[in-house]
Amino acid sequence: MLGLIPHLEGKKHIIWDWNGTLLDDVDFCVEIIATMLSEHGLPTLDKTAYLKRFRFPISEYYEELGFSYEHVPFAELSKLFISRYKTGMQSRTQLYSGVREILEQLKSQGVVCSMLSANHEEDLIILLKKHGLRDYFFRVFGLGDHHAVSKVQRGQELMQELKTALALDPSTVIMVGDTDHDLEVAAAMGIDVLLLCDGHQDSDRLKAIHHKVATRG
Repeated sequence: MLGLIPHLEGKKHIIWDWNGTLLDDVDFCVEIIATMLSEHGLPTLDKTAYLKRFRFPISEYYEELGFSYEHVPFAELSKLFISRYKTGMQSRTQLYSGVREILEQLKSQGVVCSMLSANHEEDLIILLKKHGLRDYFFRVFGLGDHHAVSKVQRGQELMQELKTALALDPSTVIMVGDTDHDLEVAAAMGIDVLLLCDGHQDSDRLKAIHHKVATRG
């Protein structure tokens, strides 16, 4: 991931997404949702289809896959996904290669990092501590539930806190994520964004909507 450093030049603060950006959980998520679709008698999907269809809010993404909330409420489906994710995440997910190295490099350059994720915030902090990464992040902002609706409000709250605590100029801040939602969130925060094309959405989707798209290299 050190190959991303040139894309971050001139920035004083990096806001990282978690899933699909620093944590490689894509294959595991594909497996879980494919199994859920099969269990409900719906057409399943492979990784290629997943990368073309995954999006936020998750409730609309599930509807597009064919789930009917008249038969099974979204809250129940979400609970099932999270339960299976938590059960297997330690054995089926891992940090992308080079995560620690790039965080160390940025730290040595005096660049401060924070995190903004659609994960439940308490779960996110626990995960970061398990991976030994919590101390790399000035602020860690997640959501208050497991429904992954939108990061926009939390992103705006994070940006306001960064402005107050660090007197940051938004032009010196960049978000690094892997979905079109990260682009939407960054726009709402008034900051730049770099999208990584080997996360939860395919490169064609990302390159069609944004000019700053990179691989981890």
